Amino acid sequence: MVSSPSSSDHPATSDHLPLREIPGDYGLPFFGPIKDRYDYFYNQGKDDFFKTRIIKYNSTVFRTNMPPGPFISNNPKVVAVLDSKSFPILFDNEKVEKRNILDGTYMPSTSFFGGYRVCAFLDTSESSHHALKSLFLSFLASSHKKFIPYLRTGLSELFANLESEIADKKSADFNEISDNMAFDFVFRLVTGVLPSETKVKSKGPGTITTWLALQLAPLGTAGLKFVPNFIDDIIHTLYNAVYDSATSLLDEAEKSGIKREEACHNLVFLIGFNAFGGMKVLYPSLIKWIGSGGATLHRRLAEEIRAAVKEAEGDVTLTAIENMPLTKSVVYETLRIDPPVPFQYAKAREDIVVESHDSKFQIKKGEVIFGYQPLATKDPKVFENPEEFVADRFVGEEGEKLLRYVYWSNARETNAPSADNKQCPARDLVVLLSRLLVVELFLRYKALDSVLWFHAEHVAWASGFAWAVLLVAWACDAGSVYRTFIGDTLIRQVSWGQWMVLNFEVKEVELLLHGSNIIEIVADHGIVFALAQSGVCAFNRVKVIVPNMMALDRCIKIRKGQPDAGFALLTSGSFKWPGFVEFDDVNGNVLTFSRHKIAGPEGIRHPNTLPFGAPPPHRYHGHHGEGYSLFINCRGHTLKEYEADLEDNGSYFHSAYERWA
Repeated sequence: MVSSPSSSDHPATSDHLPLREIPGDYGLPFFGPIKDRYDYFYNQGKDDFFKTRIIKYNSTVFRTNMPPGPFISNNPKVVAVLDSKSFPILFDNEKVEKRNILDGTYMPSTSFFGGYRVCAFLDTSESSHHALKSLFLSFLASSHKKFIPYLRTGLSELFANLESEIADKKSADFNEISDNMAFDFVFRLVTGVLPSETKVKSKGPGTITTWLALQLAPLGTAGLKFVPNFIDDIIHTLYNAVYDSATSLLDEAEKSGIKREEACHNLVFLIGFNAFGGMKVLYPSLIKWIGSGGATLHRRLAEEIRAAVKEAEGDVTLTAIENMPLTKSVVYETLRIDPPVPFQYAKAREDIVVESHDSKFQIKKGEVIFGYQPLATKDPKVFENPEEFVADRFVGEEGEKLLRYVYWSNARETNAPSADNKQCPARDLVVLLSRLLVVELFLRYKALDSVLWFHAEHVAWASGFAWAVLLVAWACDAGSVYRTFIGDTLIRQVSWGQWMVLNFEVKEVELLLHGSNIIEIVADHGIVFALAQSGVCAFNRVKVIVPNMMALDRCIKIRKGQPDAGFALLTSGSFKWPGFVEFDDVNGNVLTFSRHKIAGPEGIRHPNTLPFGAPPPHRYHGHHGEGYSLFINCRGHTLKEYEADLEDNGSYFHSAYERWA
């Protein structure tokens, strides 16, 4: 008996499509799989391996061999389905089975999993699949209040660690730091404790990475007798840590009729393969694709995210996140163009008919069906400009309709995971965590292309413009941190109690300056102005003014990152704490005050020689005491206009002084 055609909701129906013999062949025994393996890994590469065969057979459905091939897989033969219409046959649990086929045409040794077949290798027809999947879904539902606070804590530490490593080593490996954060988050979510509180300590990411590599090698079926014991040594500490810590979850498993040991090995797989393995791939991919979107996308994301958080009274809530459609679309576009699990397999339960856009094909019972998701989700008959990263592709009503063609979770994105299907139980959590990464990134920084540079599998902090990106760090008395972008200048905290200016080169950071504590810093109209314990520093839109290393109470202008190309703002005197700086953002004026005497008229350069205007310091008298102010206009007014503005701003300055005093 042949089942009815399997298709998605595409316009074409089976009545209009011809039944066609599946093109392609498997070649000679042994030699055919070896040749295909060579083409796949060395001669053509993954994408071209499939694309050349699509052209050759004029079909997105064809027969081929898939690695690993001879010596490891008993049968490498598959029917490939590579378009958005034929691909969903892999999700139809009535027509295909998923028994022992997660990793393709071979299965790793169960020694990786304590001798158990964990849930990912079970078919939906097996009773233990329903019990285990129900346990996972129940756990996720009961843990939902922990998702945002746990991950926000982890992401804050991730960015702080990146910044610290840059300061110490001049570059930072995003992947390694992200892996540590991901493992800590997942382990804590499942067990209730941090890995550092168990015998796992800091070894978790390395242990899991080795465990994953051995599974996917695939050494388990290579006939090497020492491998199972080696595997046991690798997972022993992690298994014991989960067994000892996740007691309440394991108790629930036993109440459901699942053996405690079996449940624990499933949790290890959930932590290591499903969760950590997915985040290990997805987070660097998300950074890469957002980085490629450019400054305009970064500005739109920052504006959307900050507006939504402001609307939520400064808190990152589920409601606030739902009010970020571009952020949501960016995550889905990443999952579309670069899915974390590109391969999916199934085996036909019976003779079935599969439809592509232009033909129908009969697949026999027992044949293995293979899908390469990056081609199916770049189907040009569904997606416009499918090879391009289009950040707002899924925004709006029409964009939402395209979500049914996003397949990363082993199902359509419009479907919901249940105990009776093979869709990722943490589908919603993965999307939420990805959106949170974007939210935290653009709450902390306003742009990415000027800050992060992605190359191969390494993320290094680098500049996006001709000469440098400048970083300033400072400490405030209460420990609060102020971050902003002014034109091409990024300001953020690097270390406590110090400020520094860093010149960013590709993959390396050169420390230019290491100076005094910054008490206060303000920014507006392309100018950053800071009050230091030893003096004042200011920055304009493109060039930079920083304290001179020889005289920290003065300022010099750096052109193209060269300190000796600048000149002093103050030829004598300085602005020192106690005092304050404040912007009149309406008129573009900087108002400063210092209890210490500032340079007299001869001590400041004439306005015509500066990129902005600055008349002589003004002596101020108030009932809290007296001091000296310097008035700077950021818009290039004449000296008379400066003096008029200074008089007009007397009340503004007085109120600023009163607030400070």
